[in-house]
Amino acid sequence: MPAYFTLSFSSILHSFISSCPNLQHLQLSCIRKMSFQLEALSKSLPAFRRLCTFSLTLVSAGDLSFVAASMCIAHTNPCFISFTVVFVPPSYLHVLLQRPLYPFPCTKKASAALTMVLNLYGLPLALHVHESDTTVWPWGFGATQCVGRYITCLICTHRSSAAGEEMRMFMLCSLLVCFAGMFVVKG
Repeated sequence: MPAYFTLSFSSILHSFISSCPNLQHLQLSCIRKMSFQLEALSKSLPAFRRLCTFSLTLVSAGDLSFVAASMCIAHTNPCFISFTVVFVPPSYLHVLLQRPLYPFPCTKKASAALTMVLNLYGLPLALHVHESDTTVWPWGFGATQCVGRYITCLICTHRSSAAGEEMRMFMLCSLLVCFAGMFVVKG
């Protein structure tokens, strides 16, 4: 559904949620400019109770990577079996990029297909990532496609708490007091 009218992304998504509560497959594309926050989108997706697969196409943003986007979606939506994130270049590129003598390669599409690995309790454990990047070279030298497969762990292995921080600070201060006492006794 092309959304050319001036509604906010959250109101469009809420109208989808109210009109299609049994939706199982969702494919969203935002190809002009990113008009929403990925965190807000990932937090509103659990409202689709039966959603199993999800595909998101975004304009490439320099500060957003596949891993960051996929972890944001995976942590808030553990019920997804698989989902896809695709980054496309902006459709309003500078005029120089469309000239045939432009000497730099142009990325046409970068995509990642992600499959969730769940533990025994149904919580997300890891992501199997299949990442591909297609680059078109200038002057008719063809195109290259880089493919990568890896697994990203979603569980945080190092967790620190406020009580642990306080205990470490207490131990450090105690050690400093002991050293100061030794220097007073010796000196």
